[in-house]
Amino acid sequence: MSSLTRGAQLKVIFGGWACFLGAGFAVQSLSSSAGKKTSMKLIHSRLYAQAATLSALGLAAASDMWTRSEKEAAAVAKRGTSALPGLKIFIKNKVA
Repeated sequence: MSSLTRGAQLKVIFGGWACFLGAGFAVQSLSSSAGKKTSMKLIHSRLYAQAATLSALGLAAASDMWTRSEKEAAAVAKRGTSALPGLKIFIKNKVA
């Protein structure tokens, strides 16, 4: 799934925002806020859509960081060395 969205990240983000905006407006229209003006419903819908989009972007960033750290850990395990081999040499020379 992530390989499908890598090339079209902005389209996916905008599409998600538009879906959240539509869902927020539908909830505002169907809820007990019948006395509100349409402009006020649209403003609240935009706020809900922004919050949902920022949450989704945060989750995507956390997932990307998790995936990258797993790949780096696998690469280190495969090499059998630490990620900072120069640090080991520096510490060894400092102690001696």
